[in-house]
Amino acid sequence: MNSTSQQDDQHADSVRVDYLFHEYERVNTWKLAEEAQGEQRMQFFLTIVSAAAGALVFLASQTSADVVKVNRISQVVLLILFLFGVTLLNRMIARRAKLRAYEGMMRQIEEQFLAIDASLEDYITRKQKSAAGAAQRPMLARMLIRNRGTLSDFAVIINSLVAGGVVYLQLTSVAMGESQSLLWSVLAAVGIYVLQRFYYDLMNVS
Repeated sequence: MNSTSQQDDQHADSVRVDYLFHEYERVNTWKLAEEAQGEQRMQFFLTIVSAAAGALVFLASQTSADVVKVNRISQVVLLILFLFGVTLLNRMIARRAKLRAYEGMMRQIEEQFLAIDASLEDYITRKQKSAAGAAQRPMLARMLIRNRGTLSDFAVIINSLVAGGVVYLQLTSVAMGESQSLLWSVLAAVGIYVLQRFYYDLMNVS
């Protein structure tokens, strides 16, 4: 009788493990697809930025071009790039929220695995403690060290440089000295970087 009961329990656990494994694989596939989509968006943005920069450099190099018109065209193009970059950053915020949701689902499945097989406790506990340790840092510390060197940080840097370029062109168009224009454009780029970084990190600190 006990043998039959044990076999039934083992069969139930086997079915449960198989189901959980496929669920884990499915959620992980969603997560990887979302990460790949984010990389594709960034590559598309870089392609547009590179093409626009090349076009503007070519236009500015034409000796017969009207400087005022070139300046205005450049400002419009850079503004469009900046708006596109801000939109991309917002998409990355939404992407990060999805990734966190998938990671939460995967943690729940891991806990179900742990309930079936206690030998996984060391691995799963160590993995979850690592994630929990990062989440328990003070908010300011998390904002300072999180997401550095990632796609989002790269997008923020590009947006800041583009914004600085807009400020530089605008100031030179009103006959401000080149050194002063450069100084204010650098300050504007740094300010835009800080604001974007703060906004992104604030939206993603949990």
